[in-house]
Amino acid sequence: MQAARQRQETPEFKEQYALRSGVESSLSQGIRRFALRQSRYRGMARTHLQQLLNATAMNIVRVIAWLKGEPLGERRRKPGYFARLAPHPLSRQTVLC
Repeated sequence: MQAARQRQETPEFKEQYALRSGVESSLSQGIRRFALRQSRYRGMARTHLQQLLNATAMNIVRVIAWLKGEPLGERRRKPGYFARLAPHPLSRQTVLC
């Protein structure tokens, strides 16, 4: 466990993980906003066409966000109901626990 933690601190690991996190964020956006897990069609040709259209739509959404000047990596959705129920980090309850 300690060897894995030490490896995570190396610049090589951080460089590789930055690439991975970029790909994972693209997949996450595609799954959340464009329903990438389901295909509307049967057959490779139509499914491939759907994937191309999804990729194009993702790029258009990203270009529009870039043109609007929206910062990358910032949470754009409001916190959910249960997140609002969590105590504030500086509240008295968390200090006493």
